[in-house]
Amino acid sequence: MHSRSVTMYTGVIEEQCMQMFGSLDRVEEYFAIVLAHELGHAADPDLSSLSEQTEDMRLSEGTRMRAALQIEENAWNYALTLIPEADRAMVSSIIDESLEAYRSRVRQAEMEADIA
Repeated sequence: MHSRSVTMYTGVIEEQCMQMFGSLDRVEEYFAIVLAHELGHAADPDLSSLSEQTEDMRLSEGTRMRAALQIEENAWNYALTLIPEADRAMVSSIIDESLEAYRSRVRQAEMEADIA
């Protein structure tokens, strides 16, 4: 995080592309979209404070999970500014897939807090 650099693992990108789209036909587009997202993390002025929130065990699980979701949403919002020409349907499906795990954890933490 502190180096403000991005590392992309092409093998992982290819695997993810295969899982999402069933082929590597669009792997270059997929790579560009994921790279834009990673650049979004590198450019996020709130990343440090949000990251601290995700690790602060004094905070509720829900608060930590919402901070993690915000980190990802910030990166995707920035990414969208970098790739205006990208296929919107493809971008939306990648974003939805990417955020679902975070959204699910927020929902779970909120349900657990409601029960407690």
